[in-house]
Amino acid sequence: MPHTLGILQLNDSHANLLAHGDARYTPQGFQVETMGGFARVMTVAKRLRETHGDDLLVMDNGDTLHGTHEAVQTRG
Repeated sequence: MPHTLGILQLNDSHANLLAHGDARYTPQGFQVETMGGFARVMTVAKRLRETHGDDLLVMDNGDTLHGTHEAVQTRG
């Protein structure tokens, strides 16, 4: 029986605890999209966990705990 592994890979979240608008370049030009927010990340992780169970690999590739006021004030 084939085995499937789900992978959730994150990087450059820069301690954006809350969702925020960010300008992104798209094929239609610059648009403001909702980005960041650890609650949003957790929602995706929970949804993937429902599909993959314990066969979900979650990786954070860095730049997680710096870059915002919260991270600076708490030193990450």
